[in-house]
Amino acid sequence: MKAIADFRRATTVGSRWRCVNHLYPSVSGDRLVTKQLTRSICYEATKTDGSIVTGWLDYPKADAVSFDGDSIRFLVEPGGERVAFTWTLVSPK
Repeated sequence: MKAIADFRRATTVGSRWRCVNHLYPSVSGDRLVTKQLTRSICYEATKTDGSIVTGWLDYPKADAVSFDGDSIRFLVEPGGERVAFTWTLVSPK
């Protein structure tokens, strides 16, 4: 992935992602996209303790993220360097 458009195309219903939350590690875990809307996605999150919750993620602005291969890093501040959390696409089996 190199742009927000790539991330939007990759977040299809049924896609799986690994989230590492650097600010709140207890909410790190797997994400399963369950709904894709114009400006956001809905997902089921499996937290580190095994519990499953539903969450929403708005598609970010370009200056609020950076990319590394199949990973998107969400920045604490737009244009900054500190990473809040990372989503990495999990290859289908």
